Amino acid sequence: MKKDFATKFAQVAAGSIDVDYSYQRPIDKWFVKKNAEEFDPDAFGVIHVSHRADGKFYVIDGNHRVKMALAQGDDWKRQNVPCLVYTGLTVPQEAQLFRKLNRSHQVRAFFRFRAALAEKDPDALAIHSIVKENGFVIGSGTGQLRCVTAFERIYAGLRAVNAAAGPENLRRTMRVVANAFGHDAPHPDGSVILGIGMFLERYHERIDEGWLTEKLAHCGWRRLVGRAFDIRKKEGGSTALAMFNAVLQSYNAGRRPKDKLNSLYGDLREVA
Repeated sequence: MKKDFATKFAQVAAGSIDVDYSYQRPIDKWFVKKNAEEFDPDAFGVIHVSHRADGKFYVIDGNHRVKMALAQGDDWKRQNVPCLVYTGLTVPQEAQLFRKLNRSHQVRAFFRFRAALAEKDPDALAIHSIVKENGFVIGSGTGQLRCVTAFERIYAGLRAVNAAAGPENLRRTMRVVANAFGHDAPHPDGSVILGIGMFLERYHERIDEGWLTEKLAHCGWRRLVGRAFDIRKKEGGSTALAMFNAVLQSYNAGRRPKDKLNSLYGDLREVA
């Protein structure tokens, strides 16, 4: 982040702190209610806020603490709370700072990704574009995909040696997902998408994509999940590894022995 902003410590009325949900995660109401009952003003800490050109304050870090304070009653709307105030930040810079300040916190991958989009992070924008060009939308609404961890892992290259090919592999993965399972909800979860991505990356040009699409469509993603469950129960390992082998089984079914792909299950443990 380019240092073209200023900071200062100041007291800001809790009720005057706004929220920009283009990058902030939604409030966990249960968490606020539970912790509001044991609210301790002495342990409030410092809230990070952006003082925008319109004069309003927008929370960057500490939104849940502000909501816990406001839950104490209307008097807290006028109560000043300690803030580190940033001036001169753009909204993308606010989003970038939100991500940096929450790296060690329990912020779900989906909300970190959404903040990265608001930040205009080039990798996040590229992932969003690849998913969209294949007919899907990343989001939390009905019929949208929120398995961003799978997208990010495929895009980055599941093995360091394949990092440069990651974006194209994500594009190919989403094309297979769209052609095999369609665009209507419910959609396959992240384990299915990651397993397909692993399979495509590992065997690459050896794969007949048309055959793979046909076999996956015939199987259906729900049955694929069931097969992966059985494989994991028998072989152990991660869900992603089991899904990889389930995809492999589907692909090999009906092929001549010389055209079947050998299992690389054990060799993949290092990346799953």
